[in-house]
Amino acid sequence: MNLKLITQNKKLSLLLQNNIAYLDNELYGLFANEGQDVETSSQLRGLYKLDTPKPIIIVAKKHYSESWKTYSAISLKELKQILKLQHSKVEGAKPIQRIITNKEQDGFDVHTIVFHELIQNFISAKAVLLPETELLANFFNLNKKSVAEVETPAGTLFWAHSGGKTFSAYKKGLLSNISNFLQGVGLPENADVYSINAEQYTALLFELIETTTLDKLLAIASINFTNAINKNKLHQLYLAPLLVATIFSVSVSGYFYMSKSMLLNDISDNRAEAMALMESKRKIDTIESTLSSVNSTFKEVENTHQIWALVYKVINDGMEVSRFKRTEKGVELTGRAEKASFILGELNKMPSVSGATFSGDIRKSRGMDSFTILLQFDTTKHVVSSREKNES
Repeated sequence: MNLKLITQNKKLSLLLQNNIAYLDNELYGLFANEGQDVETSSQLRGLYKLDTPKPIIIVAKKHYSESWKTYSAISLKELKQILKLQHSKVEGAKPIQRIITNKEQDGFDVHTIVFHELIQNFISAKAVLLPETELLANFFNLNKKSVAEVETPAGTLFWAHSGGKTFSAYKKGLLSNISNFLQGVGLPENADVYSINAEQYTALLFELIETTTLDKLLAIASINFTNAINKNKLHQLYLAPLLVATIFSVSVSGYFYMSKSMLLNDISDNRAEAMALMESKRKIDTIESTLSSVNSTFKEVENTHQIWALVYKVINDGMEVSRFKRTEKGVELTGRAEKASFILGELNKMPSVSGATFSGDIRKSRGMDSFTILLQFDTTKHVVSSREKNES
């Protein structure tokens, strides 16, 4: 869920825009109304100075420091207790800490953002602080970019993702170009660089606040809940916003409940149709299984008929068949005839016979040849018996 759900309404979108500020050397509004004096410099073009702070403040990179620290051989529960203890000692804006699993160290990497004390002069104690580099990380991770050069109101910012970590720095001093920055973070100089100019940047910041899911937005925000809600001063001044938030929460919950109910009704309505389709599928599977069994049986019967047709033919050709049997190699015909070679030749002429050879010796006895013939069949062709020839 993100704020886009409510900012589809134009009035609510304008309300959100009017409650966002950008903190550079001064506090600026992002979207000026007609008649307001706006900045004309290349980096601040379109922004306007604010006299009072806003509830949501995007903080420029120059107003906070970033660090990475690895905690080895430690459980997540223990790590959170350590970080909580560290938070309790910090005065001013609440630090932001992001925990990333480090399997190589059997522990975790912790990315920490600490805001400079100077920003307390520009913000209220109840403000929600969003570091601009963390907002940018959501954009570039979503678009699978690893290197960027961004024209921010506070100056040109280099940003990169390397080794599971994010790095950023302003263009100045030794980092006068993107190549020097890339060398410093361990990326090749020829890496693809995504560029964002100053005019695109303002719209992008609002889009990121609007489209980033609330869980991710809260994870990168600094919110001091102790200052935001004072139980001793919870009177009518605070009840109105609290009531609005409650109504919004109930409305959203109601919307999702109705969506869920409609979806469940659709599933229920289609259940009978789905059951009918499954029953039809079961019947089709049964029929296919039966057809397969019948087809197999027919093939066996057809093969048996072919053998008998061959026996019938050789008998008509003058062979006295004493025995025939099926073996792994084919069918053996044993018997005698005046000329064994004639019988063999006739068998080889038959379409269903792929090969006919003598098995063993041919013995002569009383003017007759005794022999055994081994037959191989081509089962795809039909045997035409002498009877069928005569009938045709």
